[in-house]
Amino acid sequence: MKANRTFLVYFLSYLIVIIVPVVCIGIFSYQLAIRTLEEELSQANAHLLNQQSQSLNKIVRDLHALSVTAGLDGKVYAYAQNAGDHIC
Repeated sequence: MKANRTFLVYFLSYLIVIIVPVVCIGIFSYQLAIRTLEEELSQANAHLLNQQSQSLNKIVRDLHALSVTAGLDGKVYAYAQNAGDHIC
């Protein structure tokens, strides 16, 4: 009986010595992976938001240029005046 108890004590002590570092390394690796993933996602979202902002700014500039062109074009002005007369 004494031999079985000694074996069990040694087995559990070696098991603890092996399991504790493995669990610690696993937790550290998991936290590092989560942190890295969050940073990459944040950077990707910021980049996507920047692209969308640039695209929207270009559309607004194009619309502004179109409105200036339409406002300065005499034909468009005359058409607007004629259309206004027919509505009332």
